[in-house]
Amino acid sequence: MGMRFRQIHLDFHTSEQIEGVGREFTKENFQEALRLGHVDSITVFAKCHHGLSYYDTKVAVRHPHLEKPLLPLMIEAAAEIGVNTPIYVSAGLDEWMIHRHPEWGVKGANGNCFNPLAAGFKVLCFNTPYLDYLCAQIEEVAQGFPGHGLFLDIVGLRRCFCPVCMRGMAEAGIDPRNDAEVVRYQYGVLLNYFRRTTEA
Repeated sequence: MGMRFRQIHLDFHTSEQIEGVGREFTKENFQEALRLGHVDSITVFAKCHHGLSYYDTKVAVRHPHLEKPLLPLMIEAAAEIGVNTPIYVSAGLDEWMIHRHPEWGVKGANGNCFNPLAAGFKVLCFNTPYLDYLCAQIEEVAQGFPGHGLFLDIVGLRRCFCPVCMRGMAEAGIDPRNDAEVVRYQYGVLLNYFRRTTEA
C-alpha cells in the first residue's frame, strides 16, 4: 500500500487537570468526522507530552481522568472505514516523569535542569534510566497494538550536563568545556537512543 493521501496528526496533549477525557467519544461521531474530512490516515495518541497514556497501561501512567480508552477505540473505529492509525508516543517530553525524577532531565552547563515555576515542557535525557522506561512503553504499545507503526516525537541531540552525561564524558576522556567534543559525545547518546528504541 502506498502513501496515504490525506494524513492528519491528531495532537492530543492533555493535562492531568483536565477531567472527563474521552467521555463523549463515540465511534459513530469519530467515523463521521474522518469521512467528512476525507481522512485516510490519522495519528492517534498512546502517550502525550504530559506523560499520560490513553489506553490501559501496565508500564506507563494512564490519564487519571480518562473515561474511555481512546487509543483502542479510535483504532477500531478507523479500521472499520479503512483509515490508517499510526500511533504517537512522546519520547523526549514527559511532564509526569520529570517531576518525579528530575534527575532524568536535560541539565544545562549552568547546572540548571528546569524552572518548576516556568510554563513549558521539560526535556528528558536519553542517557538516563528514562530511556529504559520509554523503551518499556514502546514495547507495550507495539505488542498491544501491532501493525500500526509508531511516531516517536521530540527527539534530537541535546547538550546535556546531567550527572550521567558528565560521568560518561569523563570516562570517554571528553572535555565538557569543549562544545565540539560535547556534541560528539551526545551524538553517541542519540545513536544509542535510536538503537534501543528500534530494538524495542
